[in-house]
This record gives sequence, C-alpha cells and structure tokens, in this order.
Amino acid sequence: MAKLIQKKHVAEPLPVEMTALEPPVSKENGLLKIGSIVSAFGLLIIGVVMLVMALLTPIEAGRRIVEIVLSSGNLVGGMLLLRDATNKKHAQVSISLWPGEIALLPTFIYLGIAMSAFQLGLTSYHDAVIQLIAVLSGFVLGTVALALSGTTRGKSAHPKRKIAPAASLRDGVILIVGTILLAIALGQISGAALKPTQWSWISFLGITIPGMLLLIAREGIKRVTENWGRRSEFTSMLRLLATDSLLIVGLAVMLYGSYNNLTLGMNGYAVGFKGNTDGLILWVAAALFLLLVRGFYKLVFSQGGRVASRLVVSQLLYVVAIVAFIDGERSALSGKSPLLSIGGAAPAVILILSGALLVLVLGRVAVQKVS
Repeated sequence: MAKLIQKKHVAEPLPVEMTALEPPVSKENGLLKIGSIVSAFGLLIIGVVMLVMALLTPIEAGRRIVEIVLSSGNLVGGMLLLRDATNKKHAQVSISLWPGEIALLPTFIYLGIAMSAFQLGLTSYHDAVIQLIAVLSGFVLGTVALALSGTTRGKSAHPKRKIAPAASLRDGVILIVGTILLAIALGQISGAALKPTQWSWISFLGITIPGMLLLIAREGIKRVTENWGRRSEFTSMLRLLATDSLLIVGLAVMLYGSYNNLTLGMNGYAVGFKGNTDGLILWVAAALFLLLVRGFYKLVFSQGGRVASRLVVSQLLYVVAIVAFIDGERSALSGKSPLLSIGGAAPAVILILSGALLVLVLGRVAVQKVS
C-alpha cells in the first residue's frame, strides 16, 4: 500500500510550454534580423562613401566640415540598426525608429550641400554624381530602416498614444521619400546619363518642406480618425475625402517645390506658370484617379481588414497615379509636352525606380499591415 502511495505522488515532468526555455526564433523574426543586418551594413558603406567624398572634394573648409558631420548620420544609423538586430537579450528582434530617422535627415541636407557645391563649380561632375548615388542609396536604406521599425513589436516602434506622432512621422516619411525618388527618376529618364540635380534652398525650405509637413500631418489625421470608418459609411467617406484631399494638396506643394529645387535650381516663388493643356489635363486626371478610383478601392476593401494583397494593390494604384501626377504637374509648370522620352540614363533610372517601388509598395505595406 505504501508503494502505491509513493507512486501516486511521483512528480510528473512539466510540459514543454511551462519550462523556462526561451521561445524559439520564428522564421519571420529571422528574416527581419537578416534584413536589418544587411540594411545596417548598407548604411555604414554609404556613410563611408559620403565621408570619403567630403574629404576628397575640393571645397572650402566650412562646407567640408558640414558634409563630414552629415555623413556621420548614416554611420550612426547603421550602427544603431546593427545593435538592434544583434541584441542578444531578446529572442524577438525589435527595431527602433532612431536608425532611419538619424540616417535620413542628414542625408537630405547632405544632398543640398553637395549639389549646391556642384552648382558653384566647386566639385566636378564625376564627384557630384557619386555623391548623388550615395544620397539616393541612403534614401532607400534609411527608409527601409524606418519600415523595419514598423514591422516589430518594440515600444518605440508602436507608441500606444492615440495620436502616435512618431508612427505618423515614420509613415509620412516613407511616403515622402518614395515619391521624391519617383520624381527624381522621372526628371532623369530623358537624359543621356545620370546627372547631378540642381538645388535652391528657398524652394526646398520654403515650398518642399511645407508640402512634406502636410503629408506627415495627413498621416496623423488618418490615425486620429481611424475609428470613423467603423461608425457609418458616411463618416468613412468623409474621412477618406478629407485625408485624400490633403494628400493631393501636400503632393502638389511638395512636388512643385522639388521641381523648382531639383530640376531648375530656382526660387519657386519667382518662377512663372508656363502652362500646357495636355499636362494640366493629365495632372487633374491623376488627382481624380487618386481621389475617386483609388479612394473607392480603399473604401470598398477597407472593411475586410488589412490584407497584404489588398494593400499592395492600393499602393500600386498610388504609384500609377503619382507617376502621371508628377509628369502632368511638371508639364503644366514647364509648358513642355507630358510625353516622356527615354535617354541613355535609363539603366540608372531603373535602379532609382526599383528603390522607389521598394519604399512605396513593400515599405508602406509592411507598416500598414502591422499598424
């Protein structure tokens, strides 16, 4: 009898889920880690290239110091991203917003410093092209770092506040950078070879930046009014009309500034509107496509949740519309035909377009899917 009682009280082994073993790393987490490490090393390489060009180009000491400081943004961003991706304390990779933010802002300003130096004849065509390629690559990888922060469960990547300014900034910057890359690609496609852009600080600070702020504000409004779509069809349509109207206005202002800044290198407040009927029609048609066709698509399919395939279609519709939007607006401003010609710069332009698609489609879908 005693033996039976002893057998009855023998402790049974704990089930696997109750042990103190760390959770296994998922396949998605592994891919995220690999992507983060690759992006981190990419940012580090870009930072080194920008730093070397700042040291080698024959520019004045003050401009050189500024370029050296700005080039460190990609180095710091790359190191922070590498630290997040290789953190041994957590099985789940958690990417913060800092790597992308620290890399992108200095890169934008570095572009202005480098291209204005070329305009003044301080640097050669060859040096300016290398700097342009480094900056465009930094745009892509810096935005990838932002998108990675949106796919993780870190507290810094997903603020719990209702307005979530950090997340709105992240989403807006991804939209802005992808659109700017498309604009640069369309501006270069007819050239014989890739060429340095122009630069006007007045157009950049006084027109392009306000347009960017409108687009970031639009992302914030989208988050604040997210529950409107669940109340009624009318409030859902009202929200969509408000946010998409702000999208069109923000794009028009930002792209007007970038055209005068990157293409003309002139003060946009002093440049006249030359006008082109075909371009104006294309511009208006693209705006209506964004507002009505893409808007209707989002209105119909938003009720089914954030399905990745539907988000991809929505972003592809945006790409189609924004290409026509950029081409039409430039035609209306310049007075030239909206018909695009293909020049010798096409191979380089394809790479820029690929980066833009990576940002606008995969990057935007990644953060929208988990937001």
